[in-house]
Amino acid sequence: MSRPYTKGGGPNRADSRRRRKGDYDRDVLTDRGGHNSSWNAKPDRSRRGSRGGSGPPGKGTGGSDNQVPQSTMMTTLLDLLFQKSSSVIFNRESGMLNLSNFSQSQDLTDVRKSVDFNNVTFCRSLVSVIKSHMGSMLRAVAVNDNKITKLSVFLSALVEADLHIGITALSATGNTIDDLSFIGPLKRFVNLGELVLKENPVTRREDYNSSVIQKVKSLMMLDDKVINRAPLRLPNPIPSSLSQLQFQVLYFLEADVFSAAAEGKWDTLTGVYAKNALFSVSRSEEPIACRIPFDAKHKSDTLNPTQRKVMTDDFVFLRKNVPWRNLHVEIHSLRSIACGQTKAVKAINILGGGERKFFSVSHELNGNANVVFLSDNMAVPTCVLTIHGRLFWHWSPIDGGEKIFARDDAPFVSCFFHRTMSLTLDPNGTTWSVHNDMMFLRPDRLLRQESGEKALPMFFANDPMRIEEMRRRYLPQAKTDVMKTIVEAVSSDADVVGFIQNCLAKLPPDQLEIALSASDVMANLLGG
Repeated sequence: MSRPYTKGGGPNRADSRRRRKGDYDRDVLTDRGGHNSSWNAKPDRSRRGSRGGSGPPGKGTGGSDNQVPQSTMMTTLLDLLFQKSSSVIFNRESGMLNLSNFSQSQDLTDVRKSVDFNNVTFCRSLVSVIKSHMGSMLRAVAVNDNKITKLSVFLSALVEADLHIGITALSATGNTIDDLSFIGPLKRFVNLGELVLKENPVTRREDYNSSVIQKVKSLMMLDDKVINRAPLRLPNPIPSSLSQLQFQVLYFLEADVFSAAAEGKWDTLTGVYAKNALFSVSRSEEPIACRIPFDAKHKSDTLNPTQRKVMTDDFVFLRKNVPWRNLHVEIHSLRSIACGQTKAVKAINILGGGERKFFSVSHELNGNANVVFLSDNMAVPTCVLTIHGRLFWHWSPIDGGEKIFARDDAPFVSCFFHRTMSLTLDPNGTTWSVHNDMMFLRPDRLLRQESGEKALPMFFANDPMRIEEMRRRYLPQAKTDVMKTIVEAVSSDADVVGFIQNCLAKLPPDQLEIALSASDVMANLLGG
Protein backbone atom coordinates (compact mmCIF):
# COMPACT_ATOMS: atom_id res chain seq x y z
CA MET A 1 0.00 0.00 0.00
CA SER A 2 1.05 3.59 -0.44
CA ARG A 3 2.10 5.49 2.62
CA PRO A 4 0.53 8.93 2.84
CA TYR A 5 0.91 8.94 6.61
CA THR A 6 4.69 9.07 6.94
CA LYS A 7 6.30 12.46 7.20
CA GLY A 8 8.66 13.74 4.55
CA GLY A 9 8.10 11.24 1.78
CA GLY A 10 7.95 7.93 3.58
CA PRO A 11 8.58 4.47 2.15
CA ASN A 12 7.16 3.47 -1.18
CA ARG A 13 4.68 0.66 -1.65
CA ALA A 14 6.12 -2.52 -0.20
CA ASP A 15 4.28 -4.84 -2.56
CA SER A 16 5.48 -3.90 -6.04
CA ARG A 17 3.01 -6.31 -7.58
CA ARG A 18 0.25 -3.82 -6.83
CA ARG A 19 1.85 -1.31 -9.21
CA ARG A 20 0.75 -1.04 -12.79
CA LYS A 21 2.79 0.13 -15.70
CA GLY A 22 2.21 3.82 -16.19
CA ASP A 23 0.95 4.47 -12.66
CA TYR A 24 3.66 7.05 -12.02
CA ASP A 25 3.36 8.83 -15.37
CA ARG A 26 0.32 10.76 -14.23
CA ASP A 27 -0.68 14.20 -13.05
CA VAL A 28 -1.78 12.84 -9.66
CA LEU A 29 -0.30 9.55 -8.52
CA THR A 30 -2.98 6.90 -8.10
CA ASP A 31 -2.52 3.32 -7.00
CA ARG A 32 -4.45 0.42 -8.43
CA GLY A 33 -7.04 0.97 -5.74
CA GLY A 34 -7.73 4.44 -7.03
CA HIS A 35 -6.55 6.43 -4.01
CA ASN A 36 -3.80 8.99 -4.41
CA SER A 37 -0.93 9.27 -1.99
CA SER A 38 0.80 12.60 -1.55
CA TRP A 39 3.73 10.93 0.17
CA ASN A 40 5.24 8.98 -2.74
CA ALA A 41 4.02 11.08 -5.69
CA LYS A 42 6.53 12.38 -8.19
CA PRO A 43 6.60 16.10 -9.02
CA ASP A 44 3.51 17.24 -10.88
CA ARG A 45 3.62 17.10 -14.64
CA SER A 46 0.72 19.29 -15.58
CA ARG A 47 -0.58 18.64 -19.06
CA ARG A 48 -2.57 21.19 -20.96
CA GLY A 49 -4.38 19.72 -23.91
CA SER A 50 -5.14 21.74 -26.98
CA ARG A 51 -8.46 23.46 -26.75
CA GLY A 52 -10.99 21.94 -29.09
CA GLY A 53 -14.64 22.05 -29.90
CA SER A 54 -14.56 25.61 -31.21
CA GLY A 55 -17.62 26.60 -33.14
CA PRO A 56 -18.52 29.67 -35.16
CA PRO A 57 -19.57 32.81 -33.30
CA GLY A 58 -23.23 33.40 -32.87
CA LYS A 59 -25.94 32.24 -30.51
CA GLY A 60 -24.46 28.77 -30.19
CA THR A 61 -21.92 27.66 -27.62
CA GLY A 62 -18.99 28.21 -29.97
CA GLY A 63 -15.51 28.18 -28.54
CA SER A 64 -16.29 27.64 -24.87
CA ASP A 65 -19.16 26.81 -22.61
CA ASN A 66 -21.72 29.44 -21.65
CA GLN A 67 -19.80 32.37 -23.13
CA VAL A 68 -21.03 35.33 -25.15
CA PRO A 69 -18.98 36.22 -28.27
CA GLN A 70 -16.45 38.93 -27.41
CA SER A 71 -15.64 42.09 -29.31
CA THR A 72 -12.39 41.32 -31.12
CA MET A 73 -11.55 44.99 -31.48
CA MET A 74 -12.13 45.70 -27.79
CA THR A 75 -10.09 42.70 -26.69
CA THR A 76 -7.23 43.69 -28.99
CA LEU A 77 -7.19 47.27 -27.73
CA LEU A 78 -7.33 46.14 -24.12
CA ASP A 79 -4.46 43.74 -24.73
CA LEU A 80 -2.37 46.51 -26.29
CA LEU A 81 -3.17 48.82 -23.39
CA PHE A 82 -2.06 46.23 -20.84
CA GLN A 83 1.14 45.58 -22.77
CA LYS A 84 1.91 49.30 -22.86
CA SER A 85 0.76 50.32 -19.38
CA SER A 86 1.16 47.16 -17.34
CA SER A 87 3.82 48.66 -15.10
CA VAL A 88 1.57 51.67 -14.44
CA ILE A 89 -1.72 49.95 -13.67
CA PHE A 90 -0.34 46.77 -12.06
CA ASN A 91 2.05 46.49 -9.12
CA ARG A 92 3.65 43.06 -9.34
CA GLU A 93 5.02 43.23 -5.81
CA SER A 94 1.64 43.78 -4.15
CA GLY A 95 -0.57 42.25 -6.86
CA MET A 96 -2.59 45.49 -7.07
CA LEU A 97 -4.45 46.22 -10.33
CA ASN A 98 -5.74 49.81 -10.64
CA LEU A 99 -8.48 50.24 -13.26
CA SER A 100 -9.95 53.41 -11.77
CA ASN A 101 -11.47 55.89 -14.27
CA PHE A 102 -10.61 53.33 -16.91
CA SER A 103 -12.59 54.86 -19.78
CA GLN A 104 -10.39 57.97 -19.74
CA SER A 105 -7.33 56.04 -20.87
CA GLN A 106 -5.90 57.62 -24.03
CA ASP A 107 -5.43 54.18 -25.57
CA LEU A 108 -9.20 53.60 -25.44
CA THR A 109 -10.27 56.90 -27.03
CA ASP A 110 -11.77 55.22 -30.12
CA VAL A 111 -13.93 52.84 -28.07
CA ARG A 112 -14.57 54.99 -25.00
CA LYS A 113 -18.34 54.60 -25.29
CA SER A 114 -17.94 50.82 -25.20
CA VAL A 115 -15.95 50.83 -21.95
CA ASP A 116 -18.87 49.76 -19.79
CA PHE A 117 -18.43 47.76 -16.59
CA ASN A 118 -22.18 47.09 -16.63
CA ASN A 119 -21.85 45.18 -19.91
CA VAL A 120 -21.27 41.42 -19.82
CA THR A 121 -19.30 41.27 -23.08
CA PHE A 122 -16.96 44.10 -22.09
CA CYS A 123 -16.30 42.62 -18.65
CA ARG A 124 -15.52 39.22 -20.11
CA SER A 125 -13.14 40.80 -22.63
CA LEU A 126 -11.44 42.80 -19.89
CA VAL A 127 -11.13 39.84 -17.53
CA SER A 128 -9.74 37.58 -20.26
CA VAL A 129 -6.96 40.14 -20.84
CA ILE A 130 -6.37 40.50 -17.09
CA LYS A 131 -6.02 36.73 -16.82
CA SER A 132 -3.55 36.51 -19.70
CA HIS A 133 -1.33 39.26 -18.25
CA MET A 134 -1.66 38.90 -14.45
CA GLY A 135 -3.08 35.44 -13.89
CA SER A 136 -2.61 34.17 -10.36
CA MET A 137 -0.55 37.22 -9.34
CA LEU A 138 -3.76 39.26 -8.92
CA ARG A 139 -4.41 40.14 -5.26
CA ALA A 140 -6.23 43.50 -5.18
CA VAL A 141 -8.44 45.30 -7.71
CA ALA A 142 -9.57 48.94 -7.85
CA VAL A 143 -12.40 49.91 -10.23
CA ASN A 144 -13.19 53.32 -8.76
CA ASP A 145 -15.02 56.03 -10.75
CA ASN A 146 -16.20 53.81 -13.60
CA LYS A 147 -19.95 54.60 -13.60
CA ILE A 148 -20.68 51.09 -12.35
CA THR A 149 -24.32 50.42 -11.54
CA LYS A 150 -24.19 46.62 -11.33
CA LEU A 151 -20.93 45.48 -9.76
CA SER A 152 -22.14 41.89 -10.05
CA VAL A 153 -21.34 41.87 -13.80
CA PHE A 154 -17.62 42.44 -13.28
CA LEU A 155 -17.49 40.15 -10.25
CA SER A 156 -19.19 37.32 -12.15
CA ALA A 157 -16.66 37.66 -14.97
CA LEU A 158 -13.83 37.28 -12.45
CA VAL A 159 -15.50 34.16 -11.04
CA GLU A 160 -15.96 32.64 -14.50
CA ALA A 161 -12.25 33.16 -15.19
CA ASP A 162 -11.26 31.66 -11.80
CA LEU A 163 -9.49 34.89 -10.82
CA HIS A 164 -11.61 35.44 -7.72
CA ILE A 165 -9.80 32.92 -5.52
CA GLY A 166 -6.67 35.00 -5.01
CA ILE A 167 -8.28 38.42 -4.59
CA THR A 168 -7.96 39.75 -1.04
CA ALA A 169 -9.05 43.39 -1.54
CA LEU A 170 -11.56 45.15 -3.81
CA SER A 171 -12.35 48.86 -4.18
CA ALA A 172 -15.22 50.29 -6.24
CA THR A 173 -15.71 53.78 -4.79
CA GLY A 174 -17.30 56.70 -6.61
CA ASN A 175 -19.69 54.63 -8.71
CA THR A 176 -23.51 54.40 -8.84
CA ILE A 177 -24.03 50.98 -7.25
CA ASP A 178 -27.50 51.10 -5.72
CA ASP A 179 -28.43 47.52 -4.78
CA LEU A 180 -26.99 44.47 -3.04
CA SER A 181 -26.98 42.13 -6.04
CA PHE A 182 -23.16 42.10 -5.91
CA ILE A 183 -23.27 40.03 -2.71
CA GLY A 184 -24.16 36.85 -4.63
CA PRO A 185 -20.95 36.58 -6.67
CA LEU A 186 -18.92 38.23 -3.90
CA LYS A 187 -19.59 35.25 -1.61
CA ARG A 188 -17.43 33.20 -3.98
CA PHE A 189 -14.42 35.42 -3.16
CA VAL A 190 -13.38 33.20 -0.26
CA ASN A 191 -10.15 35.10 0.45
CA LEU A 192 -11.56 38.61 0.23
CA GLY A 193 -10.59 40.47 3.38
CA GLU A 194 -11.27 44.10 2.45
CA LEU A 195 -14.10 45.76 0.50
CA VAL A 196 -14.44 49.51 -0.15
CA LEU A 197 -17.69 50.83 -1.69
CA LYS A 198 -17.76 54.36 -0.32
CA GLU A 199 -19.48 57.08 -2.37
CA ASN A 200 -22.08 54.65 -3.75
CA PRO A 201 -25.85 54.99 -3.14
CA VAL A 202 -26.00 51.44 -1.77
CA THR A 203 -23.99 52.44 1.30
CA ARG A 204 -26.91 54.60 2.46
CA ARG A 205 -29.19 51.59 2.83
CA GLU A 206 -29.98 50.65 6.41
CA ASP A 207 -29.22 46.99 5.77
CA TYR A 208 -25.98 47.60 3.84
CA ASN A 209 -23.46 46.93 6.60
CA SER A 210 -25.31 44.03 8.19
CA SER A 211 -26.04 42.29 4.87
CA VAL A 212 -22.49 42.51 3.56
CA ILE A 213 -20.86 41.50 6.85
CA GLN A 214 -23.24 38.61 7.45
CA LYS A 215 -23.04 37.11 3.96
CA VAL A 216 -19.41 37.78 3.00
CA LYS A 217 -17.89 35.99 5.95
CA SER A 218 -14.25 36.39 4.95
CA LEU A 219 -14.36 40.21 5.20
CA MET A 220 -12.21 41.83 7.85
CA MET A 221 -12.62 45.45 6.71
CA LEU A 222 -15.58 47.22 5.11
CA ASP A 223 -15.22 50.79 3.84
CA ASP A 224 -11.95 51.28 5.75
CA LYS A 225 -13.48 50.17 9.06
CA VAL A 226 -12.36 47.02 10.86
CA ILE A 227 -15.14 44.45 11.24
CA ASN A 228 -15.29 43.39 14.86
CA ARG A 229 -15.22 39.61 14.57
CA ALA A 230 -13.99 37.79 17.65
CA PRO A 231 -10.67 35.99 16.96
CA LEU A 232 -10.70 32.20 17.12
CA ARG A 233 -9.62 30.76 20.45
CA LEU A 234 -9.38 27.21 19.12
CA PRO A 235 -5.76 26.05 18.91
CA ASN A 236 -4.25 25.96 15.44
CA PRO A 237 -3.89 22.47 13.91
CA ILE A 238 -0.41 20.99 13.98
CA PRO A 239 1.04 18.23 11.76
CA SER A 240 0.41 14.69 12.98
CA SER A 241 3.06 12.49 14.57
CA LEU A 242 1.84 8.89 14.58
CA SER A 243 3.11 5.65 16.10
CA GLN A 244 3.60 2.40 14.21
CA LEU A 245 0.42 0.97 15.74
CA GLN A 246 -1.55 3.97 14.49
CA PHE A 247 0.00 3.55 11.04
CA GLN A 248 -1.18 -0.07 10.92
CA VAL A 249 -4.81 0.96 11.35
CA LEU A 250 -4.47 3.55 8.59
CA TYR A 251 -2.84 1.05 6.24
CA PHE A 252 -5.71 -1.35 6.89
CA LEU A 253 -8.26 1.32 5.93
CA GLU A 254 -6.25 2.27 2.84
CA ALA A 255 -6.33 -1.29 1.57
CA ASP A 256 -9.73 -2.55 2.69
CA VAL A 257 -11.92 0.57 2.61
CA PHE A 258 -10.58 3.19 0.20
CA SER A 259 -9.13 0.77 -2.37
CA ALA A 260 -12.15 -1.52 -2.21
CA ALA A 261 -14.55 1.38 -2.81
CA ALA A 262 -12.45 2.71 -5.71
CA GLU A 263 -12.22 -0.72 -7.36
CA GLY A 264 -15.88 -1.56 -6.76
CA LYS A 265 -15.05 -4.57 -4.59
CA TRP A 266 -18.25 -4.39 -2.60
CA ASP A 267 -17.94 -7.86 -1.07
CA THR A 268 -14.56 -6.91 0.41
CA LEU A 269 -15.99 -3.64 1.69
CA THR A 270 -19.02 -5.38 3.19
CA GLY A 271 -16.72 -7.66 5.18
CA VAL A 272 -15.04 -4.65 6.80
CA TYR A 273 -18.27 -3.15 8.16
CA ALA A 274 -19.97 -4.59 11.24
CA LYS A 275 -23.51 -5.98 11.02
CA ASN A 276 -24.91 -2.97 12.88
CA ALA A 277 -22.68 -0.38 11.18
CA LEU A 278 -23.83 3.20 10.60
CA PHE A 279 -22.78 5.39 7.67
CA SER A 280 -23.63 9.00 6.84
CA VAL A 281 -22.40 11.58 4.35
CA SER A 282 -22.96 15.20 5.34
CA ARG A 283 -22.40 18.59 3.79
CA SER A 284 -23.14 22.26 4.37
CA GLU A 285 -22.30 23.91 1.06
CA GLU A 286 -22.86 21.87 -2.11
CA PRO A 287 -19.57 19.94 -2.58
CA ILE A 288 -20.24 19.16 -6.26
CA ALA A 289 -20.26 22.48 -8.10
CA CYS A 290 -23.44 23.33 -9.98
CA ARG A 291 -21.26 24.86 -12.68
CA ILE A 292 -18.83 22.14 -13.76
CA PRO A 293 -15.31 23.56 -14.34
CA PHE A 294 -14.33 22.89 -17.94
CA ASP A 295 -10.61 23.60 -17.88
CA ALA A 296 -7.25 21.93 -18.27
CA LYS A 297 -6.80 21.44 -14.51
CA HIS A 298 -9.83 19.15 -14.51
CA LYS A 299 -8.87 17.55 -17.87
CA SER A 300 -12.16 18.76 -19.35
CA ASP A 301 -11.08 21.68 -21.53
CA THR A 302 -11.13 19.64 -24.76
CA LEU A 303 -14.72 18.40 -24.38
CA ASN A 304 -17.05 19.49 -27.15
CA PRO A 305 -20.37 21.22 -26.33
CA THR A 306 -22.36 17.96 -26.47
CA GLN A 307 -19.96 16.18 -24.12
CA ARG A 308 -20.05 19.12 -21.71
CA LYS A 309 -23.83 18.97 -21.56
CA VAL A 310 -23.83 15.22 -20.94
CA MET A 311 -21.18 15.53 -18.23
CA THR A 312 -23.14 18.34 -16.55
CA ASP A 313 -26.34 16.27 -16.64
CA ASP A 314 -24.55 13.26 -15.17
CA PHE A 315 -23.26 15.25 -12.21
CA VAL A 316 -26.73 16.73 -11.68
CA PHE A 317 -27.96 13.13 -11.42
CA LEU A 318 -25.21 12.33 -8.91
CA ARG A 319 -26.04 15.33 -6.72
CA LYS A 320 -29.71 14.35 -6.62
CA ASN A 321 -29.07 10.73 -5.69
CA VAL A 322 -26.44 10.98 -2.96
CA PRO A 323 -28.24 10.72 0.42
CA TRP A 324 -26.82 13.93 1.86
CA ARG A 325 -27.35 15.15 5.40
CA ASN A 326 -27.49 18.91 4.93
CA LEU A 327 -26.07 20.33 8.16
CA HIS A 328 -27.65 23.71 7.44
CA VAL A 329 -31.19 22.36 7.75
CA GLU A 330 -31.03 18.71 8.88
CA ILE A 331 -28.49 18.63 11.67
CA HIS A 332 -30.86 16.67 13.94
CA SER A 333 -32.35 14.45 11.23
CA LEU A 334 -31.62 10.72 11.15
CA ARG A 335 -33.39 9.94 7.88
CA SER A 336 -30.23 9.98 5.73
CA ILE A 337 -28.19 7.69 7.98
CA ALA A 338 -27.60 4.22 6.53
CA CYS A 339 -28.18 1.64 9.27
CA GLY A 340 -26.73 -1.85 8.90
CA GLN A 341 -23.89 -3.42 6.97
CA THR A 342 -25.67 -3.76 3.62
CA LYS A 343 -27.20 -0.28 3.60
CA ALA A 344 -23.92 1.33 4.62
CA VAL A 345 -22.06 -0.23 1.71
CA LYS A 346 -24.89 0.65 -0.68
CA ALA A 347 -24.69 4.31 0.40
CA ILE A 348 -20.94 4.32 -0.28
CA ASN A 349 -21.66 2.82 -3.70
CA ILE A 350 -24.20 5.56 -4.48
CA LEU A 351 -21.69 8.23 -3.45
CA GLY A 352 -19.35 6.86 -6.11
CA GLY A 353 -22.00 7.00 -8.83
CA GLY A 354 -23.98 3.87 -8.04
CA GLU A 355 -25.02 1.89 -11.08
CA ARG A 356 -23.99 4.67 -13.46
CA LYS A 357 -21.00 2.99 -15.07
CA PHE A 358 -19.52 6.25 -16.38
CA PHE A 359 -18.31 7.26 -12.89
CA SER A 360 -15.31 5.95 -11.02
CA VAL A 361 -13.76 7.35 -7.85
CA SER A 362 -10.32 7.75 -6.37
CA HIS A 363 -9.04 9.15 -3.10
CA GLU A 364 -6.09 11.37 -2.28
CA LEU A 365 -5.25 10.90 1.40
CA ASN A 366 -3.58 13.53 3.55
CA GLY A 367 -0.90 12.46 6.01
CA ASN A 368 -2.34 14.48 8.90
CA ALA A 369 -4.66 11.84 10.29
CA ASN A 370 -5.75 11.55 13.91
CA VAL A 371 -5.87 8.11 15.54
CA VAL A 372 -6.90 7.49 19.16
CA PHE A 373 -7.09 4.11 20.94
CA LEU A 374 -9.65 3.85 23.73
CA SER A 375 -8.49 1.40 26.38
CA ASP A 376 -9.74 2.55 29.78
CA ASN A 377 -12.87 0.67 30.84
CA MET A 378 -13.41 -0.67 27.29
CA ALA A 379 -14.45 -4.32 27.07
CA VAL A 380 -13.45 -4.41 23.39
CA PRO A 381 -10.38 -2.60 21.99
CA THR A 382 -11.74 0.46 20.19
CA CYS A 383 -10.17 2.99 17.86
CA VAL A 384 -11.56 6.39 16.79
CA LEU A 385 -9.85 8.15 13.89
CA THR A 386 -10.28 11.01 11.44
CA ILE A 387 -8.85 11.00 7.92
CA HIS A 388 -8.68 14.03 5.63
CA GLY A 389 -8.31 14.04 1.87
CA ARG A 390 -9.77 14.70 -1.54
CA LEU A 391 -12.42 12.62 -3.33
CA PHE A 392 -12.35 12.50 -7.14
CA TRP A 393 -15.22 11.57 -9.44
CA HIS A 394 -13.78 10.58 -12.83
CA TRP A 395 -16.19 10.82 -15.77
CA SER A 396 -15.80 8.44 -18.71
CA PRO A 397 -18.99 7.48 -20.61
CA ILE A 398 -19.14 4.29 -22.63
CA ASP A 399 -19.56 4.26 -26.41
CA GLY A 400 -19.88 0.94 -28.22
CA GLY A 401 -18.87 -0.97 -25.13
CA GLU A 402 -15.65 1.01 -24.68
CA LYS A 403 -14.92 3.94 -22.40
CA ILE A 404 -14.35 7.19 -24.28
CA PHE A 405 -11.51 8.22 -21.95
CA ALA A 406 -8.85 6.17 -20.25
CA ARG A 407 -8.95 6.54 -16.49
CA ASP A 408 -5.77 8.64 -16.47
CA ASP A 409 -7.20 11.12 -18.99
CA ALA A 410 -10.83 11.23 -17.84
CA PRO A 411 -12.35 14.61 -16.87
CA PHE A 412 -13.03 14.83 -13.15
CA VAL A 413 -14.65 16.82 -10.37
CA SER A 414 -13.27 16.78 -6.84
CA CYS A 415 -14.16 17.79 -3.30
CA PHE A 416 -12.52 17.64 0.10
CA PHE A 417 -13.60 15.01 2.61
CA HIS A 418 -13.17 14.58 6.36
CA ARG A 419 -14.04 11.08 7.53
CA THR A 420 -14.39 10.00 11.16
CA MET A 421 -14.66 6.29 11.96
CA SER A 422 -14.96 4.15 15.06
CA LEU A 423 -13.53 0.63 14.84
CA THR A 424 -13.38 -2.38 17.15
CA LEU A 425 -10.88 -5.23 17.21
CA ASP A 426 -12.05 -8.84 17.00
CA PRO A 427 -11.42 -11.24 19.94
CA ASN A 428 -8.38 -12.72 18.18
CA GLY A 429 -6.81 -9.27 17.90
CA THR A 430 -6.29 -9.57 14.14
CA THR A 431 -9.08 -7.69 12.33
CA TRP A 432 -10.74 -4.32 12.73
CA SER A 433 -14.44 -3.75 11.99
CA VAL A 434 -16.01 -0.38 11.18
CA HIS A 435 -19.01 0.41 13.40
CA ASN A 436 -19.56 4.10 12.66
CA ASP A 437 -18.45 5.96 9.53
CA MET A 438 -19.23 9.68 9.25
CA MET A 439 -18.10 11.52 6.13
CA PHE A 440 -18.27 15.30 5.66
CA LEU A 441 -17.77 16.76 2.18
CA ARG A 442 -16.99 20.35 1.25
CA PRO A 443 -16.10 22.14 -2.00
CA ASP A 444 -12.60 21.97 -3.45
CA ARG A 445 -12.38 25.50 -4.84
CA LEU A 446 -8.62 25.55 -5.36
CA LEU A 447 -7.36 22.34 -6.94
CA ARG A 448 -3.83 23.64 -6.91
CA GLN A 449 -2.12 26.43 -5.03
CA GLU A 450 -0.35 29.33 -6.70
CA SER A 451 2.94 27.44 -6.42
CA GLY A 452 1.48 24.53 -8.38
CA GLU A 453 1.29 22.28 -5.33
CA LYS A 454 -1.96 20.53 -4.51
CA ALA A 455 -4.36 22.44 -2.29
CA LEU A 456 -4.60 20.80 1.13
CA PRO A 457 -7.83 19.64 2.78
CA MET A 458 -6.45 20.78 6.14
CA PHE A 459 -6.35 24.29 7.56
CA PHE A 460 -2.96 25.46 8.75
CA ALA A 461 -2.50 28.91 10.22
CA ASN A 462 0.71 29.60 8.29
CA ASP A 463 -0.94 29.22 4.88
CA PRO A 464 0.26 32.25 2.82
CA MET A 465 -3.26 33.55 2.16
CA ARG A 466 -4.16 33.12 5.81
CA ILE A 467 -1.03 35.02 6.87
CA GLU A 468 -1.98 37.88 4.56
CA GLU A 469 -5.52 37.97 5.95
CA MET A 470 -4.21 38.15 9.50
CA ARG A 471 -1.69 40.84 8.60
CA ARG A 472 -4.25 43.06 6.89
CA ARG A 473 -6.68 42.67 9.74
CA TYR A 474 -4.53 42.96 12.84
CA LEU A 475 -1.14 44.39 11.89
CA PRO A 476 -1.19 46.07 8.44
CA GLN A 477 2.09 47.92 9.12
CA ALA A 478 3.99 44.64 9.43
CA LYS A 479 5.84 42.88 6.64
CA THR A 480 4.47 39.51 5.58
CA ASP A 481 7.43 37.52 6.93
CA VAL A 482 7.09 39.30 10.28
CA MET A 483 3.41 38.37 10.51
CA LYS A 484 4.29 34.79 9.67
CA THR A 485 6.80 34.76 12.53
CA ILE A 486 4.09 35.86 14.96
CA VAL A 487 1.48 33.37 13.74
CA GLU A 488 3.89 30.42 13.88
CA ALA A 489 5.03 31.31 17.39
CA VAL A 490 1.58 31.32 19.05
CA SER A 491 -1.25 28.80 19.35
CA SER A 492 -4.35 30.60 18.08
CA ASP A 493 -5.76 33.74 16.50
CA ALA A 494 -6.69 34.98 19.96
CA ASP A 495 -3.04 34.63 21.01
CA VAL A 496 -1.99 36.74 18.01
CA VAL A 497 -4.34 39.52 19.11
CA GLY A 498 -3.18 39.18 22.71
CA PHE A 499 0.48 39.54 21.73
CA ILE A 500 -0.27 42.64 19.64
CA GLN A 501 -2.30 44.30 22.38
CA ASN A 502 -0.22 43.30 25.41
CA CYS A 503 3.30 43.46 23.99
CA LEU A 504 3.62 45.37 20.73
CA ALA A 505 1.25 48.15 21.79
CA LYS A 506 3.57 48.97 24.71
CA LEU A 507 6.74 49.35 22.64
CA PRO A 508 8.18 52.80 21.91
CA PRO A 509 7.37 53.90 18.33
CA ASP A 510 10.96 53.56 17.08
CA GLN A 511 11.32 50.01 18.47
CA LEU A 512 7.92 49.02 17.09
CA GLU A 513 8.88 50.24 13.62
CA ILE A 514 12.01 48.09 13.67
CA ALA A 515 10.13 45.02 14.95
CA LEU A 516 7.48 45.29 12.22
CA SER A 517 10.12 45.25 9.50
CA ALA A 518 12.52 42.59 10.80
CA SER A 519 11.39 39.03 11.53
CA ASP A 520 14.46 38.25 13.67
CA VAL A 521 13.69 41.20 15.95
CA MET A 522 10.07 40.06 16.23
CA ALA A 523 11.22 36.52 17.02
CA ASN A 524 13.33 37.86 19.90
CA LEU A 525 10.31 39.72 21.28
CA LEU A 526 8.22 36.56 21.08
CA GLY A 527 10.94 34.52 22.77
CA GLY A 528 11.42 37.05 25.53
